[in-house]
Amino acid sequence: MAAVPLLIAGAISYKIYMDEVTKQTDLSMEAIETQIYNDVEVVLSSIRQYYLENSSSDEIGWLIQTDSIPYREYSNLFDAQKLLKGPTYIDDYVGKYAFINLEKGWILTNNGMYRLDSVRNKTQMEEFLDEIRDNYSSLFWSNNIEKPSPYSNGVYQSNTLDLSGFFLVMKLPGSIQRMDQAVLVGLNLTKLQQQLDKNLAGYELCVLNYDGTPLFASDEGLQAYCSANLEQLQNGNDIRSIQLDKNVDYRIRVREASPNGLIYVLGYDLGNVREGAGRILSVSLIITGILVVLFLISRNQLHFQLFTTGRIDNTARRVTLCLFPYTADHTACAWCNFLQLIFSCLINQVWISKQRTTEYDPIQCFLINQLHCHSRIQHLAYHKDRHTADLADSCCLRNIDALMLTVTWNDLI
Repeated sequence: MAAVPLLIAGAISYKIYMDEVTKQTDLSMEAIETQIYNDVEVVLSSIRQYYLENSSSDEIGWLIQTDSIPYREYSNLFDAQKLLKGPTYIDDYVGKYAFINLEKGWILTNNGMYRLDSVRNKTQMEEFLDEIRDNYSSLFWSNNIEKPSPYSNGVYQSNTLDLSGFFLVMKLPGSIQRMDQAVLVGLNLTKLQQQLDKNLAGYELCVLNYDGTPLFASDEGLQAYCSANLEQLQNGNDIRSIQLDKNVDYRIRVREASPNGLIYVLGYDLGNVREGAGRILSVSLIITGILVVLFLISRNQLHFQLFTTGRIDNTARRVTLCLFPYTADHTACAWCNFLQLIFSCLINQVWISKQRTTEYDPIQCFLINQLHCHSRIQHLAYHKDRHTADLADSCCLRNIDALMLTVTWNDLI
């Protein structure tokens, strides 16, 4: 019966554990998501603010006014490249840059300068320029991670405009309907991913552009869910439970689109929480099983002791009948009964010595057998065979007295 309350306590502990751990994990997830959001947004906003402030600088003005590729103007060219690369505090996060002078027909990139009509991936470039030209903003982020890279086996193909990655796009002269020049600043995604991986603390993260294109994803299942359910992720900040797969349940924290147009989704596998709770329930089941086994052993032990006592007496009776099979007179029968008691005591002593290495208590079994012998002596006395009864009773009582001299009361209970 003790197993039932233990099972109930285990189930309650499982529920309490799940609720409390989920609550604490949600709080931790919210704090980590806020930290990741702030870290990324600070970097993106710093880059955005720097190029916006320098859109009217002398270096940008010189690039706009230069009619042809300025190979010989080293000083002005160096200053322009330094500005496009960015200052020290954002230098690690700027992976590449390009200044496209559509009006004059040339391009300056971190890989060199060349004319627009000599660009190898001209079709890809024109499609990209049409996309940013149609954008209603003059300063925005463009996610082109899925675009092909100009690098082949780590080698750059000359005169190829690298349009793969995550870009800050600044249209010049700053008009929504007009674009004579464009500045492209590519984010160093390797550096960003290293920073994100360091802050995940065991959670899974997916960062998407406003159109659902992933910028960073640590789990493919979470990425697939976010891309397929973009509208649901744009309903504001909240924490919810979702099902990524048939046997995969997730708990996610969703951050609405940031000023830089990104959506942040941080999550964790609920199966990990259930695994910890399952260990608590397993312990309860194990303890319950142990109690049941101990209960069965205790019942079998009592049954075995009583069964063994009766078996010893039957053995003694059979030995006596074998020795005196044809005894008929009353006196001989009395001696047979006496010998049966003696044999019973001897067999009991053998059985006790054999059982000393087991878990059963030999002292209790011996005492039970001696008391059983005493009851047989009373049977002899009832048949008026006082002489035989006195002999047997004296033998039985001496055995009991000898036993009581060597044991304490605690040995018998």
